[in-house]
Amino acid sequence: MPEQDDTIQSQINEWRDLDSGEAILKTQSALNELLSLDDTDGYRFRPSRYAYQTAWWLILEAYSYLGDDFPEPSISPDGEGGISLDWMNDKRLVRLDLPESPSRRAYIYYEDGEKHGVVYTLSGKALTDWLKWLMNA
Repeated sequence: MPEQDDTIQSQINEWRDLDSGEAILKTQSALNELLSLDDTDGYRFRPSRYAYQTAWWLILEAYSYLGDDFPEPSISPDGEGGISLDWMNDKRLVRLDLPESPSRRAYIYYEDGEKHGVVYTLSGKALTDWLKWLMNA
């Protein structure tokens, strides 16, 4: 997980220099749109710095493994300052759930029909492996 803003900014700057595919550009745009959301009625729709930076860190690392095969996720706020990213293919689902702070547990949820589970080991490589599983449905 990222521990310093400088590391995240450095990774984002490196990513900007890549010949980026359409899915990663759309992912960047969708994540950035979350930053303009207003909080309302006790719900925190704008993601915390931790959730946003962790999402970028994991996405950039997964993109470094998958390149243009990186699938575009559906991205939504969780209402508590966190972010959920969903990837679907046929009957399979991979969800990356990032809370508003490291005091709450982030996880990858996977589902294939009746089979499902949760993985708490988060890294770009782990996300990559689950996205490969998803794409090989």
